[in-house]
Amino acid sequence: MGVQVLLAGVAAYVMRVNIPLALAGTLITNPFTAALIYPLEYQLGLFLVGPPEAAELEGYEGSLRAFLRYARPLWVGSFVCASVVAIATYGLVSLIWIGAKHASRPRS
Repeated sequence: MGVQVLLAGVAAYVMRVNIPLALAGTLITNPFTAALIYPLEYQLGLFLVGPPEAAELEGYEGSLRAFLRYARPLWVGSFVCASVVAIATYGLVSLIWIGAKHASRPRS
């Protein structure tokens, strides 16, 4: 957590979009919501790619072994969730934007 704020800020700057809004959008994953979001994303990742094979973890111990055990399912689940939410949000904002433009047109 925290890295997404930096990445969103840099991406917003490069794309010349609203930086404060991009930063605020990253705050959905805070310590309170992360406790719900990350386990769900991990479970989705396990469903999609399964747990790592025992042979993949062979030779690793301690924190590195735990990281490798959880990393791939969490990354895959996070990527899928983020992609679905991003596409849905884009569609919703586009509909709202089109509706607002249509509503602001002068009527003849």
